[in-house]
Amino acid sequence: MSVSLNGLGNNILLYQGEVISVDDNQGGGRIKAKISTDKVVENVPYAFPLLPKILSITPKVGELVLILCSMQDPNSNRFYIGPIISQMQQLSKDEFHWGKGQADCMMKDSNRRPLTNIADCADTYGAFPKKEAVALLGRETEDIQMYDGRLLLRSGARVDISEENEDFKGKVGFDKENTAYFMLRKNEQGLPLKDVKDFDVNKSVAVLGADKFLFASKKNMNVQDVIGQYDTENMVNDEDLQALKNALHAVPFGDVLVRYLEHLKMAMLNHVHPWAGMPPCKANGIPQITEDDYNNMLSPNFHIS
Repeated sequence: MSVSLNGLGNNILLYQGEVISVDDNQGGGRIKAKISTDKVVENVPYAFPLLPKILSITPKVGELVLILCSMQDPNSNRFYIGPIISQMQQLSKDEFHWGKGQADCMMKDSNRRPLTNIADCADTYGAFPKKEAVALLGRETEDIQMYDGRLLLRSGARVDISEENEDFKGKVGFDKENTAYFMLRKNEQGLPLKDVKDFDVNKSVAVLGADKFLFASKKNMNVQDVIGQYDTENMVNDEDLQALKNALHAVPFGDVLVRYLEHLKMAMLNHVHPWAGMPPCKANGIPQITEDDYNNMLSPNFHIS
């Protein structure tokens, strides 16, 4: 299929193309995509991305892109838009294969029908951004969303629920238990948060959520001993996570620490001895400080360097 783009001049055509290579020998983000006029695959020219370099996504081999090129000479300069993803179920990869895949299922001349619409399903609610959000979606389980005074950065938000419903292929269910996220929110009318003072009004909040929190500074020797250099792909390798956690210090729960200190204060100020040189009477805080298990004040999930 090709479409004449009169707004760009009568000499420009928009073709459907199947990605056959994403290797660019110059590192410019170019790809090779076969269009209907290409007879010899080996001679398919590079297509340059229309997205600026500050935004980065590379189509996968077999996916659909739209190619802009000259009507008179399809081998002239080519530019591409894509990948073209038909539905949310296909984010990780949407096959094209000239009508045999699903990528063009929602186009007029496609011989395939779209998958089930999962946008309003209870099982997928929360897995994808709201329609009013400005969002950036990753291929798997990550996204960034901005809407209604909120900024959300999430990892692991989506899980595979295809066993419950075969129409829900891919990772389209919302993980309500283990999603790692960072939420920034502001509301000029105030948020439903109360502090010690009744007149305190909180207009903004930052929430960081995950199973474990590791705050590490490379300036600390105990961290440097574990992480000599950051990993080029993951910053911290999976193999180093446990060693990093062991090198960090557990953070105490503030309210528990204060309670222990109050016990200690009461015992020191109020203890009495039955006679000189004898141990203090077990009253006025002494039982509390002897029975307190100080390990209970340490968080098992929050560690700092």
